[in-house]
Amino acid sequence: MRGDGSRFVVYVALFVLVIGQVSGAGVTVVRGESGAATVSDGGTYFVGQALSTDRYDSGDSVDLERTNGSLVTAVRVADDGTVTLDTGRFSSGGYELTSPSGPTISFDLVRQTYSVDPNRSTVSTADATLDIAVRSNRGNYTHAVRSPDFDGSTLRTFFGGAGTVASDGDTLLLSGGARQSLSMNLTGVEPGRYRFVFAVADADASEHITVSVDDSGPGQITLVPRIVQTEVGDVATVTLRFQGTDTARLTVGSAALNWRVALTVRDADGDGSVAIRVDTANARQPGTVFTATGADTASNVTVTHGTQFTDPDRRIAANPYPLSVATGGRETDVGTLSLRPATGVTSICNRNAGSLVDAYDDNADAVPGFLAGTVTETTIHGIVTDAGQRDYTIITDSDRSVSAFRAGSPDNATVEVETDCATVRTIADAENKRDAVGTAYDDGDIAIRGVGPIDTILVEVLKLGVRIGDLFGLV
Repeated sequence: MRGDGSRFVVYVALFVLVIGQVSGAGVTVVRGESGAATVSDGGTYFVGQALSTDRYDSGDSVDLERTNGSLVTAVRVADDGTVTLDTGRFSSGGYELTSPSGPTISFDLVRQTYSVDPNRSTVSTADATLDIAVRSNRGNYTHAVRSPDFDGSTLRTFFGGAGTVASDGDTLLLSGGARQSLSMNLTGVEPGRYRFVFAVADADASEHITVSVDDSGPGQITLVPRIVQTEVGDVATVTLRFQGTDTARLTVGSAALNWRVALTVRDADGDGSVAIRVDTANARQPGTVFTATGADTASNVTVTHGTQFTDPDRRIAANPYPLSVATGGRETDVGTLSLRPATGVTSICNRNAGSLVDAYDDNADAVPGFLAGTVTETTIHGIVTDAGQRDYTIITDSDRSVSAFRAGSPDNATVEVETDCATVRTIADAENKRDAVGTAYDDGDIAIRGVGPIDTILVEVLKLGVRIGDLFGLV
């Protein structure tokens, strides 16, 4: 019958939809109890949803057409006037229910996007929680979760008692959203590999994940390599490998050396590896010593022995410093950070550093007189970036020549010059190095920045008044 919405029939059924088999597991996903959505004129729905309406009479002839008028299929009207559509076999696009004696109902079908991404694929028996990020273009729906290894009640315990178990006893139904974080705890599960299928209960979207449970206790952290060597004043890279956990405690130094620091390291991107950069030129200054590359983090830096962070000389002495990593309160590996005495910079990017400094000094007289003061008795922070950042300190004297050139970042730089190894090698190998610097700057391969508001303004003025390559030479 036709009406003004006073009598809508809700078509309720158990939809048992096969969305595919998990390879080697023989899993048929039961999507769970899901009622049909009432289709309204101008509405948008998702491929796979069941749609119903009671706006037709039992004797009406009803067709489903595309909005361009092409016939999709004839539609049966039930004796009570209800029309029900299973959209699982339709493609996305615009549709119309049409009838010579009834209303035209236009609606759109879109395909639901659906991604289920755990933050790691391996957990341990002692650290069995993983976080799952869900992303979709739909804000309100139901997950149907199933596994060949667990029934619905067990799955519900993994998700902290959330959701309901479907009538088949094997499927867990969870509320879903467009941007959602789910927490899954496999505590008590025997070591092994387990498959989980996530599907949308009323639409054609699904994903599956495989999680390994490791019996290696609270996880294993190793140092790769175990011996890290560098000069005092340089930046050392300590690499940690993670297995069965994403958090570690790294300790550097010892009581005997009167310098021991501990910090928390987290494998935030879940790739099983974290690179920690140790700035040995500032190792006694809190807050700027330890950094993690990429999305990983280094936090909770704590001095556990010694007071050397307050020493005016922020460099630690040339010594072998013990390294220790632990997780869950258990030490899993040891190594050494070996610092050699600083001998100055002998090479940059496999090129002789002395020749680069000489080239700078040869070009110093090219600075116009009214600008000469800006590069006289100046501290410049040189930065070379590739797989990791290398920092250099360049100090000029009253003649604008280089008086000091060493590894490590300066404390009081007025200018920063940033480039990469490919550019350094191109300049070093050029016959006319001054022109090579100018070309690299014009091509955007060298960046010049002032440090602080005043110096930034000065550098920008310089860029307008003189060619940067002639001004700075080979810094």
